[in-house]
Amino acid sequence: KVLAAFVMLGISLALTALRWHFSSTRLITLPTTLRYTWISQFYGLFLPGTASADIAKGVAMTANRDSTCATTLAASILLERFAGLGSVVILGLVAHSLQPFLVHVPRALTAVAALVGFILLACFPILLRLALRPFPQTTRLLRPREIARRLDGKLWGTSVALSFAIVATNVTFYWTAYLAAEGNALWIEMATYTCLDNL
Repeated sequence: KVLAAFVMLGISLALTALRWHFSSTRLITLPTTLRYTWISQFYGLFLPGTASADIAKGVAMTANRDSTCATTLAASILLERFAGLGSVVILGLVAHSLQPFLVHVPRALTAVAALVGFILLACFPILLRLALRPFPQTTRLLRPREIARRLDGKLWGTSVALSFAIVATNVTFYWTAYLAAEGNALWIEMATYTCLDNL
């Protein structure tokens, strides 16, 4: 079970790198995202908070000149994190709707919230382009506009699908580790707990 948990963690990191590749609209290559995802995971174990791992990732990439544009790097990390946050919230709400655990909220409310959240997450590329439209064409917003233009439904859908796969893999990792310590929670209960913990 411990070995299976380690395998799950490796799969989760590989999926995270793949999601970052698609969140950058393929401007950052897959070998680069794989390398710096592992680097950020290493720093994330020693530095406090998840944002510190992202900062370490950005600093390492710009120091090694693997990303020539800091705006592209920042935008891709923000898109990746947004897809991840959305999937954590939605999967947690769905898990609660299926098996209420820890939080006493009506199941119908969490199910409706999950559906609305999924629709908003799916429509994000359109909402992003609409949000950038009122601002003037300045060089400061040139790169975000380019990423918003390149972020079509297929790329975003892939990022979102990978985000759900990452959350499910992380839940399975924690659940397997919990079973290895002779715990007896159901996977769906671990999904609710993991999503709350990640938030």
